[in-house]
Parts: sequence; C-alpha cells; structure tokens
Amino acid sequence: MADGNGLPNPLRLRERVRLLKAQVVDLQNAYRLPYDPDLLPAVAYSACRIKCESSGLAVLMLGATDSVRVFLNGVCVYEKQARRGLALYNDTIPISLTKGINVLVLKVVRLRGAWGFTARLEQSPADACATSLASEGLLRNRLLAKNIFLVGEPLGTLERISPVLGMSAFTVLNASGQRVCSASPRSVQGGGALEPQLRLSAGVYIIELCLNNQRYRETFCIGSFEENAARLLERTASLRITENPDVLAISRRLAALSIPKKSQDRSWEVKAVHALEELDALLEASSSAGRRQLPAGLHFLGLKSRIDESLQCYRLYVPEQREARKQIPLVVFLPTVASAARPFIESAFVAAHQEAEKISAFAERDGAAVLWVGYHSQPSGAKIDLVHLDEVLQDVAKRVEIDISRIVLIGSCSGGALGTLAIAEWPQRFAGLAFLDPVFVLEKTPSDSGRAYFADQALFTEWLSDTDSSRFVQLLRDTPILMIYDGAQPGHGSLKIAEGFTRLARQAGARVEFLNLPQPLAQHMDAWRRTVDWSVRQRRTTVIEAPKKSSDERECVMDALSSPFLLVEGTSGTDIDRAATQSVVRSFESAWRELTFGSCRIRKDIEITEEETRQFNLVLVGNEKTNCLISRYASGLFSGNTITVSGRKWSSPQLTVQVCIENPFVSQRRIVVLGAIDMVNYNAPIHSLLVDGWFTSAVWTGDPGQAELVEVTAPEI
Repeated sequence: MADGNGLPNPLRLRERVRLLKAQVVDLQNAYRLPYDPDLLPAVAYSACRIKCESSGLAVLMLGATDSVRVFLNGVCVYEKQARRGLALYNDTIPISLTKGINVLVLKVVRLRGAWGFTARLEQSPADACATSLASEGLLRNRLLAKNIFLVGEPLGTLERISPVLGMSAFTVLNASGQRVCSASPRSVQGGGALEPQLRLSAGVYIIELCLNNQRYRETFCIGSFEENAARLLERTASLRITENPDVLAISRRLAALSIPKKSQDRSWEVKAVHALEELDALLEASSSAGRRQLPAGLHFLGLKSRIDESLQCYRLYVPEQREARKQIPLVVFLPTVASAARPFIESAFVAAHQEAEKISAFAERDGAAVLWVGYHSQPSGAKIDLVHLDEVLQDVAKRVEIDISRIVLIGSCSGGALGTLAIAEWPQRFAGLAFLDPVFVLEKTPSDSGRAYFADQALFTEWLSDTDSSRFVQLLRDTPILMIYDGAQPGHGSLKIAEGFTRLARQAGARVEFLNLPQPLAQHMDAWRRTVDWSVRQRRTTVIEAPKKSSDERECVMDALSSPFLLVEGTSGTDIDRAATQSVVRSFESAWRELTFGSCRIRKDIEITEEETRQFNLVLVGNEKTNCLISRYASGLFSGNTITVSGRKWSSPQLTVQVCIENPFVSQRRIVVLGAIDMVNYNAPIHSLLVDGWFTSAVWTGDPGQAELVEVTAPEI
C-alpha cells in the first residue's frame, strides 16, 4: 500500500519484496524509482499480523529512512521525525502484545534519497540488545551515548541497551587492555548513566560488556580531544620517535581531525578517539625492536615512498581470527578519482571511518585482512598509481602474514579502471578482480596547457585512450571477475557500462559473475558484503608478484618520475644562468608539490655521489655549460646552437628540450634532462611532468611564454 500515482498493486509489491531475500525492504527498488535525491516525498505503509499465545512485553527493532510511525492494534505507539539514512535497528521500541492476533502497521516516509525499512521482533530486552549490537558488526559496538567525556562527567549509555543495565556490569580497560575498574548502572530511569567505582583521569579507555556469551567493546576518552592529542604528541616527542612513519601518519591524522570544528558530531568523535587509541598503542609498543607486529583491529599506517621520500598513508584491518603463523587473504580497495583532490589523509576515503568498520566486520567472519591503499597523487592511470600500489602491498607484507595467492582487488567507480590496469601490469599477481558500478575509461589528467600544446598530436591521442580498460580484456582471461551493479549514482558507472564490459570479458574467455542488485542500505553495504565474501574464496595457483623491468624498455618522462629520482640543479655558468636554472627547479618542485601533496629530493650537481647515481634516476636541469652531469650522462645532447635527440638535429639559440634517456652507466636507471641552449630562453610550457610527461622527448622553440612544439616522440603503446 502506498500514496502516490502509478504505483503497482499490493500483490506485485509483495512479490518483489519477497524476491529481495534480504533483511531490508527496499521500497525504492520495489517501486522501480531511480536513486534521485530530487524525487518528491512519498509515504508507504506495511502491515503484518502477530499471533501470541499469551499477553506480554516484546521489543520491536526498527530501522527506517527518514520519518516513521508505528501503530499497534490501531494505536500509535511510536513516532520518529527525522532525515536519515537506513541503518539496521536504529530504533528499539518496547511494545505490549495481547493474546491472540495483533496487527502491526508501519508508516515509512521518504523525504529524499533512499527509501526502505527493516524490522525484527525480540522477546526480551536482553535479546534485543544483543541483536542490536551484533547487527552493527564486530567493530561498531556502540555502547555509549558518545565517545568523548569531560573529566568527572558520568558515562551515559545508548537508550537501546539501557533495559539490560540491571543484568550486566561493564568493565573499563585502559588502551593497553588492562582492567581499570568496573562500572555499574546508577539508574536505568535516569538515562542509563554508569557509575565507575573509581574516578577516571584523562586518557583513552575501552568499555566492555558481556552479554549472552558475547563480548562487546567501545573506545572512549576522558578529557577533550585537544588535551589528549597534545598529551600523546608530547610523549611522542619525548620518546624521539617523531620520524616513525606510523607516528607521522597518526599525528597528521590528529591534525586533520582538529581542523573541522563544525564536524564534531558522533561520527567525528568515533574517528577522533580511534586516532587517539592508535597513537596510544604505538607509544606503548615503541620500546620493541623493529616495526611492531600489528594487533587485530583497524589501523592507520604510514610508509616513506621510495620515489620522493614523502609520507604515504593507508588503512589496514587485521582480523582477530588469525592463527599463529597462518597466512591470511587480503582484500584491496582501490581509490577513485573524484575523492582524491586532497591528500589521502584528508580525503573522503579516510573520513568514511564507519564504512571501513562495517567492511572490516564482513572480512572478520572469514579471517581476511582489508587494505585501503590510498594514493600518491590523484589517480590518473599513470605509472605512479601502480608504483604506489606495489609499495603499499610490500609494506603490508612486512607487517602481516599475507597469503600472496589470495590477494583480490576491488574497484568502485573509476577504481575499476585502476583494477584492470593493475591486472594488465601484473597478470599473475592477483587472485581476482571485483567491480562495483565501475567506470572503465580513466582519463589521464594532463594540465590544460599540456592539452593545448599536444592536442593535434596523434601520439598524444593514442596515449590518452590507453586507459580504456576494454583494451585489456584479453589479459583478464585467467583472473576471476565479479561485476556488481546496484543502482548508479552521479559519477558512477551505468548498467550499460557494467553489462558491456562483462560481455567483452566473457567473449575473451574470462570467468565473470554478474549481479544486478538493489541498494537496500546506504553506501552500498550489501554489495560490499557480497564482494568481500566472494573475494576471500578466490585463490591463484601460480603467482608472479612483480616482474623486473627490461633494461631495454623505453620509458617516457613520467615513467622516470615514478621511480626514485633526484632533481639535480646545475650550479655553473653566470649569475643569470644560475638564476634561470633555479627558476626551472622551483617550477618543477611547485608542480610536484601540487600534484603529490609533498616535496621531491633536490640536489646540486656537485653534490651527487656515485652511489646515488646507482640508486636514483636523475632529473638534470641545465645544459652542458651549467650542469656538470649533463656532459657525462647526456653527452652530445647540446652542441653550440644545436640539440641532438635520437640522431635528429635542430639548430636555434631558442631551443629547449625535455628528454628521457637511459643512464649509460646503469642500465636500469634513467636520465631526464630539462635544458635549453641558453637557460634564460628555457621556454617549455609544461612543468607538471608527472602528468604531462607522456613523451620520451619534446623539443620546443620560441620566446619564453610563447613556446612552439618542434618535435615530440613517445614509446610505442
């Protein structure tokens, strides 16, 4: 039954709902409505009969989008006015049932967004509490009304668990898991406040409840977030571990959390206390030698990138169900382009802490680890995306015993394109590839000036199209694929895209499982659950992690910048020459910082050691007169007013060159030269070479600021 026009009759509606076979009644899907926030408000009614052998109390557990009213035997027994998404059992309602037949009616209002409900009847408050806690997953056991309390403030519990306070006592632990005190209910009628047996000082704690032979925990802190963060950071400095990548990652996370004061709601409190708990645990483990063995739980971790020594952050869940020395499967979530305009630590991926908790709970059932890899720069399909993925996977392998034959990639939206690129790079590295509403053409992101200068180049057009993942379907034949479509959202792939790629992959001989699902819970939770369940069942019989690069492999400029490199400034020549060279170096560094949110290594040409030339690619700025390394590593590139590249010569005092060549003394290393006949006339318009350096060489002419492209070459695609 529903209000509105053009809706199906009740019989057809019941048939559709029955076919969902889920805990949630998805009214949006039942009425075939698009997921459009601009739809007009609507209301639906659902009714059922409850037969009772005798009169008694029961607990109705209800979750509903937006507002809801509950009628029992014609009387309104509950009403909630709200704008909210759908969560399992966010309302717990005591009801009195009479002997015989009872009629229960729900009125569910849709104001905007998703539309649906979930309902369950429990016979006792204790059962209702246990169901409510279990429904949130092993990591979202919300016991307290909030997560940050002032010193001396009584701990308040959630309303839905207050009825069982008289049955169970709580235990308070410190961040290391040691018992501090017990907490007993003061008064259920007084809001479920707890009275600890001793007063808690400022710090991070864990509250624990044992109910129906299950253990539920939640982390909280006493004292303000700012006070606790300052105390922990001061302790970090005193222990002299401020350069530890994990400490750096959490410290920057704390700094990011302290900025958005307007966002200090319950969701913010959960994230803030988790960061405090993580840093507290790091400090406790700081006395142990080497990198710590990660305990079970959700962690925010860091590593120093080999490319530029920048701090790279990622999130990792370690399951409790891991036996000693047992290798565990790994589920890898790839980033998307739309949410990566800021550093990973400040991005929507990290902000979605509760989503990460839910997904981790799905993986916990199968004893799997979950990895959110982050990104070095905004994902574009360039080589640096895959280099970052490889760096993070190697770092995780040092911390957790991962089964390398059971690593599965998961790509949502443009993460789907990154997943196919990773399989194309390492065809025998991953056990499976799962997609959710994917996009398969990941446009690389050259700057506006790059597009303007190269738009008429056929090589450039071919390079741009290279991330169309349909080009790689032949390489997916040996990789199991799960394709899920659960209702497109703005920016996500359409059903047509999902079906088209599935068809191409099957034609290529790939094993593809396709699911077209409703979206009954916010943030694709049902799809994530199915994806994780599928992922942990995959295994590859033959694994090749990362084949070595061929010494004769031609590389473009951006490829050279995706390996460890040094930016080398020439120091010879006149004051004018040196100033012009410094200007190019500053321009390169500024562009790198904008793209990667970090700095690069800069050296003077006279400072470079032989060991560094073996370890790093070199980006040499200058010419043979201003940079002493160019005559050694790029001999013959400059000669008078002539530039020679791959046997071709151009002559003019206004010539500029950007070129990537093999290091003549170390075959696995590359030399990039950014130079000009006269550095004062350096006129190449592009310094964002991490995204603009698609070419092997580019020769320019013209006055500074009015460059003209003379010639461009690129590796074969």
